[in-house]
Amino acid sequence: MLTVKGEYYYNNFTRYNFAKTFRDFDELKNFIVNHSNGDVGTKERRAIWLGVWNDGSFKCPDMVSNNSWNCNSKYSLWIYYIESPNGIEYTNGQYTRGEKHASKAFEEWCLNTYNEFYNKEFKFAV
Repeated sequence: MLTVKGEYYYNNFTRYNFAKTFRDFDELKNFIVNHSNGDVGTKERRAIWLGVWNDGSFKCPDMVSNNSWNCNSKYSLWIYYIESPNGIEYTNGQYTRGEKHASKAFEEWCLNTYNEFYNKEFKFAV
């Protein structure tokens, strides 16, 4: 079970905090994609930011987010904090007195999700 805290940031600069629970990281991924109108973008125009750079390296992100301008959504979804029964999986410091943290499980999820979205290989028939 994951507890996730963040906010909805609307294009008119209105902001609403939220706290939600998810069964696992896959359910969280579906939540983010659904709030991106199903559009994850491309490597050059990413609609979902996970802290993975174009060279495949990971850096603890300031937030996990969708980019409303790149996915034609009315708002951006910004995630600042993810906690599991094992402890804090990710935080940008907003709820932890400025201390950032990304667990190994969170980093692996970000890298796997990034590869699923942006390094997908297609098998074309000859």
